[in-house]
Amino acid sequence: MVASTLARLIGSHEAETQADLGRLTALARTTVAAALDVLERSGVIRCVGSRPTPGRGRPADRLGLNPRFGLVLVADLGAHAGRLSIHDLGEDLLAARNVRLAVTDGPISVLARVTADFRAMLAEVQASTRPLVFVVGLPGPMDTRRGMPVKPPIMPGWDACG
Repeated sequence: MVASTLARLIGSHEAETQADLGRLTALARTTVAAALDVLERSGVIRCVGSRPTPGRGRPADRLGLNPRFGLVLVADLGAHAGRLSIHDLGEDLLAARNVRLAVTDGPISVLARVTADFRAMLAEVQASTRPLVFVVGLPGPMDTRRGMPVKPPIMPGWDACG
């Protein structure tokens, strides 16, 4: 859990050094160091430079997510079309495509189509890393706590689909 929290803070650019992480989380320096060691040995994070420190200490290592560790797949779906994109963890866009679809066809049909398109896109970019996150935006009300659509008026069959 600690490593996940630290990776999120690094990825969101809220923290860029071990000291920043300690201040933001109020965790002991040894706890932060141990979690960072796990993240670095796993290839999740890497040093991306240094930042001068006030006083006479050595510069602090700036941390960043390793772009090659994994991919983020994003599907922004509307009522009649969608925009699919693939990004690395460095936030670089690797591939994108617009697709025609109808959310009225239901979640099984629409998500099968999106999955097939993502598989084709991954083959096109010859991704050597694996998808880590799949983000879907839908054109209807959502229960964000459960991650499910709630009685979407233009999306029959999607209610509580999660």
